[in-house]
Amino acid sequence: MMHDPPIVYDHLSAQLADEIFPRWKTAPPMGGDLPFRLLARAAFTSVQPRTAEMMPMAGVNLVTLHHSGFSEGFFEDSLPDTAKYLEYIRQFHAGGETGQRGWADIGYHFAVDRAGRIWQLRPLQWQGAHVKNHNGGNMGIVALGNFDLQVPPDPLIAALCTFTDWLRRIYELPGTAVHIHGSLADEPTSCPGSLLKKALEHWAMRDKAAV
Repeated sequence: MMHDPPIVYDHLSAQLADEIFPRWKTAPPMGGDLPFRLLARAAFTSVQPRTAEMMPMAGVNLVTLHHSGFSEGFFEDSLPDTAKYLEYIRQFHAGGETGQRGWADIGYHFAVDRAGRIWQLRPLQWQGAHVKNHNGGNMGIVALGNFDLQVPPDPLIAALCTFTDWLRRIYELPGTAVHIHGSLADEPTSCPGSLLKKALEHWAMRDKAAV
């Protein structure tokens, strides 16, 4: 359920930045303007994760990109529709009528929607559930849609690249630390979708050239 009004940040205090983007090592206070719009978890759900069933995150060493990948795709841009879709994913992962994978919370840490907004999902203090056997130190970001079937919109691509580059700076990660799901998974998967992978090729090539 989305709260009204949604909690949207384009600036973070140092304290709030450390809550949403913990860094696990001595570093200067982080805060200030964001190069993207960030919606707090409360914008899509009031349900808290079952932290007693979760493993702490000891730091961020990897970032893995996904798509939500449901067969019907996702074509909505509005805040209410996106919040409803994220709650659908949360219930599919953590219980409820849509699936019950039995996880302690939604598996990803952040989402990027079709309008280019970033959503806080699973708190980053806790390991995700998005790449089986490879969740330690691995931040999961999901792009909303099925990009084997639908073309990712430009605002989503731009926000995904901007957000990932920003995360690399604050966590001091090389370009080689950013993966797509298919490159880490133990079993074959098309995630994050052939059309999103194609759309990101130029960004990935530029990123590797800068390392």
